[in-house]
Amino acid sequence: MPKQGKRVEFRLRFLFLCAALMLAASVLMFRGQDAQVLRLQDQLAQLQAEEYAEGLRGDRLRDQIQLSETAGFREREARRRFGYVRSGITRFVAEEPLADYPDAEPR
Repeated sequence: MPKQGKRVEFRLRFLFLCAALMLAASVLMFRGQDAQVLRLQDQLAQLQAEEYAEGLRGDRLRDQIQLSETAGFREREARRRFGYVRSGITRFVAEEPLADYPDAEPR
């Protein structure tokens, strides 16, 4: 009977060792998954921030498009970019005084 007792004791130790190894493997697996979850949460937060910024940019562009469709905007841009004036309006161009240019000859 002594051999039978040693076999049972060996089996119990073996089962306990297997259970401990499985528990350790499970803990390590879940720790790895926790790290991956945290990494994915950070990535999600970053993407949400980018989405919000792009939404604001889209709103600004939409407002600019609506503004550019008005006659007042087109008129203002024609004056600013091309120097156009309305008919009946006299345009004056101011030049810098000659005192700023000592070697320039008077006209």
